[in-house]
Amino acid sequence: MQDVRGDVNLATPNAGDPRLILGPDGFRDSQGRLVIFRGVNLAANAKFPPFIPFEEPKWWDLLGSWGFNMVRLTLYWEAIEPEVYDQTYLSKVGKMVEQASKRGVYVLLDMHQDLYSRWLHGDVCGDSAPYWALHPDIDPKNNVALKGYNAGEWGTAYAKS
Repeated sequence: MQDVRGDVNLATPNAGDPRLILGPDGFRDSQGRLVIFRGVNLAANAKFPPFIPFEEPKWWDLLGSWGFNMVRLTLYWEAIEPEVYDQTYLSKVGKMVEQASKRGVYVLLDMHQDLYSRWLHGDVCGDSAPYWALHPDIDPKNNVALKGYNAGEWGTAYAKS
């Protein structure tokens, strides 16, 4: 879909040339049209193992059918480097980006972190840092800094961390 001037791209990007150029008025596609992003966040169910929101390509078709041309895909340090680099996880992320690209969906890779690590919060909230990255003096099972903290109140953890 284009506006009457013909210089705004509301459709999916040109699959043959998905490059974007940042100009003073925003991103433009390879034909010089202003790109309007309509996106969605792929994060909530990826905050715990296996850290991938979905693997089946059909979801990209569904997102496209809903009019989305952009997704924010969260990545987590714990997933990338549980101890050594996890090539399987990185390969799955690469496949997700490939599948999105085939369908004209841009992917913003977000190296994400909330409350440093789920291991500090009883494995119920917080994400990113792997267990091995905690200071040796911290006992995740007895984190005195969070005494009385209700894990369901995610926002209050920032004040108590």
